[in-house]
Amino acid sequence: MRGKPGSTTARPTVIMLADWSTEKSDSFTRAAQRMAAYVDMFSRMMMSPIYVEIVSRDLIMTKYYGPVNEPALSRTWDTVSDLIYERLQSLPTTRGYLTCLALQKFGVNRFIDANPATVYISMDHRSDETSWYGVVSAVKDVLDRIAGWGHVQVHIEHNLNMLCAFETLPFDPSKRAKGEAANKRITGDYSETVQIGHDFSPSRYLLEGPEKQSPGFGTVGCFIQIKTKSDAEWRTCVLTNHHVVRAAFDGFALHTQPDGETVLTPPPKDSDLWRADFYGYKPSLKLDHEVTSFESPSRTKHNFTIGVIDQDIAELSERVSLMERDLRTSKNKQPIRESIREFKADIAIMKAEKKAKESFIENDKQILGNLLASSGFRRQVGRRRMDWALIELNKSRPWSNALPGTRVWQSKYRRTAAFPYALGTQIQPENESRSVENPWELGPIFKVGCSTGATTGEYHWEKQTVTMDHDQHLGSDRLVTKELVFGSRKDIDQGIKLCDHGDSGSVLFDKDGGVVALLFRGHKHLDSYDDGFGYVTPIEHVFDDIKDFTDIRNIRIAP
Repeated sequence: MRGKPGSTTARPTVIMLADWSTEKSDSFTRAAQRMAAYVDMFSRMMMSPIYVEIVSRDLIMTKYYGPVNEPALSRTWDTVSDLIYERLQSLPTTRGYLTCLALQKFGVNRFIDANPATVYISMDHRSDETSWYGVVSAVKDVLDRIAGWGHVQVHIEHNLNMLCAFETLPFDPSKRAKGEAANKRITGDYSETVQIGHDFSPSRYLLEGPEKQSPGFGTVGCFIQIKTKSDAEWRTCVLTNHHVVRAAFDGFALHTQPDGETVLTPPPKDSDLWRADFYGYKPSLKLDHEVTSFESPSRTKHNFTIGVIDQDIAELSERVSLMERDLRTSKNKQPIRESIREFKADIAIMKAEKKAKESFIENDKQILGNLLASSGFRRQVGRRRMDWALIELNKSRPWSNALPGTRVWQSKYRRTAAFPYALGTQIQPENESRSVENPWELGPIFKVGCSTGATTGEYHWEKQTVTMDHDQHLGSDRLVTKELVFGSRKDIDQGIKLCDHGDSGSVLFDKDGGVVALLFRGHKHLDSYDDGFGYVTPIEHVFDDIKDFTDIRNIRIAP
């Protein structure tokens, strides 16, 4: 069955793999037509059409990509990418559907430098792939007219940038492995002190008909302090992303597709969320409903954690019952009694953990704070998207700006070269001499996200032209921006990804602990050998935009 995401679009399809080439395109078209005529007789028997598709073998192979390593191309890429974008906007099947435009070495050869220089293009699923042969020809025509670009190839695919993660209630055991891989199971005690890298969410459930759904989660980037003209004292705020606080606004909704996938639905025009996306949010914005407050840990992770504990208790209890039944007839009772004793002890530990976690929530220790301001989706500085939000911390909630210590990094990486110099110390203000706008002088970067934890990365090549799927409802007011790319370090274990779903809102810091950027989104090529990369906004742009948009006059990293 082949189709767009969602089972209602899937169709029975005969797929043939072939070694594709431009010269063979007419032959493959005729072959597909003949195959379609042949299977038509079976279509009539099934009372349903059977589709035929010939696919290049390369499209299903693992993809390898890396820096283009051709200075002549890198120097002109900003100009060339603008020309390509203009061409894509002129074609009805790609206009408004771009999600990523990049220049990379790209192909199926595991020796990355052996792959050709390639313009990588990804589209959302509204773009009709049957028209892409003409799209590729149009882009190649642009490249062929520019000196030194004639050898560059073009690859196009359907791909959305990394989204926030959502978990449907009640707990679904079939999603356990995926949820645990995404670090949704919180082990140990809940922390009364909220810290860098902790998860948070709006303090409410979402309704889809009679069903409740969790509101997703984002990452606590770090704590900053602000002053307006009228403030006598510093006010402490969480710095994170606008797109991860959107579920706090009326108008945010989810839809479950027939295949069980949960997707965002566009907010109604002039709803609170639509206004926040369009204008940005600050207290002066007129809304019809109160903005929901926030909590940490998120109820998304809390629900998953309790669901896992309940499942483990139920399975162990069933095991104990079976062993107690066998004990009555067994001739060797001692080993069974010992196992029963150990299992019952494990059950008692899990019940105590569940009780402590539920007590934490019942006593309102999860309260985080209220939204103070957020950028919306239409702000940019220097062609970089602004995607920030400030949550004013509730005075009752303890907080810490401490970075992870040595043990945290040792649990993730084997080599100390992956560790920053700043271990267990407070995150520091930005260093004016270090900026992600000058990545070659920056060196490796580090982050703490609520999905991937403490990770390290480095600058990844040329800037990419990027859109976000969350702002499709803004139509012609959607932003198309050029973003800085950071991913896993090549000198460290590449199997450890820099970021993933749920890490949005993390801050990046340098080896000395100085904050340098805000992570807001990521991207992963289809069938690629690695886990993708992230897009970041220079922290100096974020702070400047906060001051420009609000009445905040002073900002500092909270000491």
